[in-house]
Amino acid sequence: MPARNRPCPWWSVKMAGQIPPPARGLSRIIRAAGYSWAGLCYTFKNEAAFRQELVLCLILVPAIILLPLALLAKLYLCGCLALVLICELANTALEVIINHVSPDYSTAAKHGKDIGSALVFVALVNLGLSLLFLLAGLVW
Repeated sequence: MPARNRPCPWWSVKMAGQIPPPARGLSRIIRAAGYSWAGLCYTFKNEAAFRQELVLCLILVPAIILLPLALLAKLYLCGCLALVLICELANTALEVIINHVSPDYSTAAKHGKDIGSALVFVALVNLGLSLLFLLAGLVW
């Protein structure tokens, strides 16, 4: 039997539900976009910090566009904003997994959650310092 027609070993594994066969081509991209949208919706509904950071983006992106900075500096600041959202999504994913695997208190779970929080903190500090340095360049 050609390798392409052989079933993957994980297809036969029984879990909570049947694992769907992998999609190919455009349907794979559409399915992946749906999963991404579901993750964004979950995070928006369940994480106040994510909503606050989205509000920060809604305020800062127009302000960044209006600042008399080079295009590259504006893109850099927008990238810093995106990094904050990316880190918040990663932090939320970590927390969901940790809560699922370890619903009881454990120091390892606490450390994992603290590290996820540190991801967001470092991204926010990066954004703040980047704004500070670029705005200071406008003043001096």
